[in-house]
Amino acid sequence: MARTTGRDPALAGPGRWLVAGLISLLALVGLFFLVGGLLALADGHEESWLPTLLGVQLLVLGVLGVTAMVPARRTAGTVEEVDGGVALPLRRGYAWRQALLVLTLASVLLPVAVADDNAAMVVVGSVVLAAGAAAALWLLLGGADRFRIRLDPEGLWLPSGWGTVRHVTWSQVKGAQAVPKWQPVLVVLPKDDRVDLGLVKLLAQGWSPESLTRVIEHYADHPAQRSELTSAAAVERFGVSPSSSADPSA
Repeated sequence: MARTTGRDPALAGPGRWLVAGLISLLALVGLFFLVGGLLALADGHEESWLPTLLGVQLLVLGVLGVTAMVPARRTAGTVEEVDGGVALPLRRGYAWRQALLVLTLASVLLPVAVADDNAAMVVVGSVVLAAGAAAALWLLLGGADRFRIRLDPEGLWLPSGWGTVRHVTWSQVKGAQAVPKWQPVLVVLPKDDRVDLGLVKLLAQGWSPESLTRVIEHYADHPAQRSELTSAAAVERFGVSPSSSADPSA
């Protein structure tokens, strides 16, 4: 199984660790509010429910944010056969973490509006919370699969954002390159330099940048083998650890 580790050059950029450090401060601030709010509640200050809840929200956002920025330490899931092709795995737990992140962000406004007894903002906060709950439910019920990279004998299906998937034919693909940034990306290289085939954020993917680059470049260079892109077992071999001596082209 592939494992996304910090040893991959695409994940070694200092910007990502700097951003992760800044996000971790959010968790520390949340912990401060949470502890302070709980102590105040224990002393009988009922109005301290708001800073307590705010502390929980900040703590959750900080933990989820850092988790998303740090390379996965758990092995990825399996390749799945879907719609005449195969779908590569996301990081384990990606769907529920994204759902919790969306739900937490959507819940920030409503408690403040209730505490201020602002009827108009309560309505707005309720609508935002309902929209966040719907988005979280969509992610958990399969919406997160739209963030997966899919391959079939005809080409690639590249996720480029929430709900957006772009299809690229193999005839357009020259290769792929992982680019280290604070959010590292996989760039699909076109045969025609004037064409922009798009890019994929790597931190959501279960396979390492090296494995993703290898599988795309292999099928771009071997048209006769693209027929096997309907078999999960055939593609799994590209997800081996970089330290493995297995030769995917064998």
